[in-house]
Order: sequence, then structure tokens, then C-alpha cells
Amino acid sequence: VKLGTITPQGGDVYSYDEDDMVVDTQLAKHLQHFGIDMMQCQQTDKTMNELEIAANMNFKFECDNILESGVALKPVYGPGYLGYINMGNTCYMNSVLQVLINCVGKISNKYLAHISNSSEVPSDFAVQFRNLIHYTQNPGKYSVDQNDLKPGQENGVKPALLKSIIGKGHPEFSSTRQQDAHEYFLHIISLLEKEERKSQNLACVDDICFEVEDRIECNASKKVLYKSRKDYCLSLPIPLEKASNFAEAKAWEAKKSQLEAEGKNIKAEDSVKFKVDLEDCFKMFSSPETIQDFLSPVTNQKGTANKTTGLKTFPNFLMLQARRFTLTANWQPKKLDVLLDVPEVLNLEYLRSSGLQPGEEELPAAPTEAPLQPDDTIVTNLLSMGFSLEACRKAAYHTKNAGPEQAMEWIFSHMDDPDLNAPLIIEQPKSAGQAAASPDDVQMLCAMGFTAKQATKALLKCDNNLERAADWIFSHADELDEEEPSVSSASTLPDGPGQYTLRAFICHMGSSTACGHYVCHIRDSQGRWVLYNDEKVAISVTPPKDLAYMYLYQRI
Repeated sequence: VKLGTITPQGGDVYSYDEDDMVVDTQLAKHLQHFGIDMMQCQQTDKTMNELEIAANMNFKFECDNILESGVALKPVYGPGYLGYINMGNTCYMNSVLQVLINCVGKISNKYLAHISNSSEVPSDFAVQFRNLIHYTQNPGKYSVDQNDLKPGQENGVKPALLKSIIGKGHPEFSSTRQQDAHEYFLHIISLLEKEERKSQNLACVDDICFEVEDRIECNASKKVLYKSRKDYCLSLPIPLEKASNFAEAKAWEAKKSQLEAEGKNIKAEDSVKFKVDLEDCFKMFSSPETIQDFLSPVTNQKGTANKTTGLKTFPNFLMLQARRFTLTANWQPKKLDVLLDVPEVLNLEYLRSSGLQPGEEELPAAPTEAPLQPDDTIVTNLLSMGFSLEACRKAAYHTKNAGPEQAMEWIFSHMDDPDLNAPLIIEQPKSAGQAAASPDDVQMLCAMGFTAKQATKALLKCDNNLERAADWIFSHADELDEEEPSVSSASTLPDGPGQYTLRAFICHMGSSTACGHYVCHIRDSQGRWVLYNDEKVAISVTPPKDLAYMYLYQRI
């Protein structure tokens, strides 16, 4: 029973056996068993019918605008206009691959030049990816006028083998469920990086790779620390409070909630969506934030620090993600009902970060503390009880020399550990500026069956973002125990003016990334916007830039 929907008239009841919503004629009696008086309950949450009506209304608006319903779109055929057939919830894959193959020429050129079409290695990612690139650029009979199709022939190709290879070992991308195009894009990039490590002839991801730089200023000493990291997609928050029609949109939200509470119909044409400028998203990304409990290596005391973020390098192709998906106060996924004012041309030079500036003093590294050593007194006490030396040393170490009682409790709670009597490994403390994984996050990943070393690697790869680390660890299972390669210097990444023109964008229709439909729009060599809706490819009349989820900009 969805508790927030209970009223004297009933409530939402779901049956797991029937996998559907059901009517419980004895609901009052069943709730009474748990001490809930149905006659005293008031609705505090939306019913499933209300949620479905709202979702359907938004979905219809998105479909009508993104797919340009009611407009006769002209189909296009030939090189660059090959459609990818939907094999069941593979629109996210089709959209991402179309954008990468048709827009980032370095990727296509490298794979066509250095990978041969070999039928002897059908399970090889590089070969199958090269084959899809080849057919996209030379579609032949797979992209012809509808009137020229022979009986039994259809336009488009099914990249089934490539999907299987890409999803191998990944719990989500190997399934037939709908997925997040942003996560899939990053997964494809990681596979391209793996191929690059095998052969420098396939080095191509640097065209979309860039460096993000954080500037941290200690408020106590006014000294600064610069930290940089590589990324492939700039994730932008959407500040609804900056909407040009904020008051009007908030008023509509209140009215909509009232109509839903009264059970009245909501007309789609009355809907008011937030209108936010993409420029405000960039400003929010780079706006200062305060770091609490910052341990200053100068004063050796906790205080605050200011953090700002910028771009140290600008790639040839800049991929953006608009964070349209968020969580409500009840931890329910929600898609922001917002229209973005997206310019065709961007000048992002004001985001450039150039490291330590004249007059700035670099924050020194914190003095490295001596590593914790087991207390001899505690170890001796435990040895007299018959425990092994290494077990006693571990107990004292892991309880931070709190005392014999705490150490003895630690031993009793770890008696079944297979490595209890193995030699103690003492961790070296991290100095300031060094990345360190959160112990709590490491423990959460370890609870999923991974080692501390693997969990730490995933967290450091994802800038200590637990959600991203969990996804990374599953999609990089074969890399978890590899030695970390040396990090490329910033000079190896392409850099140039931060001036861009919009080249492609990916749209999502639906209430969450776990459902709905994806399409992409790409500007072709003739300057036309082309809609790629799986196997259907047509000239777009009114490209819906304001509803997109991901944007690809190309340097001018």
C-alpha cells in the first residue's frame, strides 16, 4: 500500500504476485492490523493515476515537439544518413553512436584506417565498431528511397553484435532495459580508451577529452591549491531560480498541485515550463562554493575554503549534459520540466582556468604525519590471552590504540576473517593535495563484494562520487586489478579557443532515464539539421534544442 495515498475512500494497492495495481475490498481491515485507521488518513502523496496523467501529459508534449508531430518531414538517404534499427530499447545506443560516428571525424578515420574488416574476430569491439562506421559512411542498399526497396528489404542496420560486445560484463548495458545515454556515452569512451592502450594508432578520444581545474582558497591563510582532472562530458546544473518566467512557472506548479488534489483535469496547453538560459547553467557550474571543515595545512585547524571550477583546456569537441533528472525530497526520480535557451554559438573563454597566478601563494602540502603504530602495551596484553602476534597488532591498529578491551572486542568480531593472522599492512597517510577515497564510501563498495583496493580505485577515478564509482566499477570489471597507467600530461590534450558551434544534440522523451525514448539531431555538411529516430532519418524543420539532454559543440 502506498501510504501517502490512503484516504477514507481507499488507497493505491500493489500486488507483487500479480505484478499490477489491484483493488483491496478489505483494505480498512488489513490496515487496522498494522494500527492504521483508514478513516483518519488524509492524502499526502500523488496516486499512481495522478502520476500517470502528469507523466503522459509531459510525454505527449515532448513527443510532439521532439518528433515534430504534424509536420511532413522529408526522409534522407545515402552516406551519413544510415538508420540504426531499434532492437528493443536500444534507442539510447543508436543516438550516442550516431553522434560519435557522424560528428567526431577523428574516431571514424582512425578505426577505418587501422582496423581491417575481419570475420575471424566477430567478438572484437574494434572490428565491429569499425564495421558500423564503414556501413554508416557507405550504406549502399541499407539506405535507399522507400520506393526503391525490394520485397523483404528494409532500411537501416541492426548493430546487434556490437551491442552484445559493448554490454559484455555490464549489468545494465547487457540487458534489454532502457538506459541513460550519458552513462552509455562514458562507457563507450572507456572502451575506446582501452583500444587506445592496445594501439596508439587508435588514439582518438583526446578530441573530446578536456581538463577541469578546481581552485581552492584557504580562507584562513588566503593561499590557494589547484587540482585538475580529465573529463569527457561537462555536466551542467540547471538553476530553475534563474528562469526568465520563474514566478509564472511557480504559480503554475501551485495551481497544478491544487487541480490534482481536487481531481480535476489538467490541460496540456495551460502548462507553463521554466525557461532557463544555458549561459546561466555555465555560471552556476563555475560559481564559488564553500567547503566546510577544511583542514588548513597552514594553521593545522579546521575552517572554510572557497572552491571555484573552470576548464584548463578546451577540446575540439565539447560534450555537455544538462542535468534534467534529479531526486525529490522523498528520493524519487524526477525530470525537470524546463526549456533551455541554447545558443548556436558559444564563447566559453571566461571559464578558462590558468593555474597559479602572479600574486597568489600556493597552499603548502600538509606535513606528513607518522603512520599509526600498534601500541606495545595493548599487544602484550592480548598476547597473554593466547592470540597470535599479528592478530594482536591488527586489533590495536584498527581500534587506533583505544585500549585492550576495544582491541579484544575487535578480535572476537573478526575471528572468522581468513587473513586475521596475516601480517599487518600499515597505510601511509595522505598529504594535502593528494586524492583520498572516503572510508565510508570504500566500505559501501566493499559490501558489494569488491576489495578495498578496487573500491578505492573506482572512487579516485570518479572524483569520490559514490554513484559514478558504483557504475564505473561494474563497467570496468576487467580493469579493477590492472596497474594504473601513468597519467597523460595536459600538453597532450588538444587546446584552443573556447569558441564553439552546436553540432548535435540528443533528446529524451519520458519521465526518467529508465524509460521513454531517445533520438538525436545532427547538423550535416549542408548545414541542415537531421533527425535520427532509430532507422528513420529525415530533415528536421524545427530542431528542439530547448528540450535536449546532451549537446555536442564543435570548435569554430
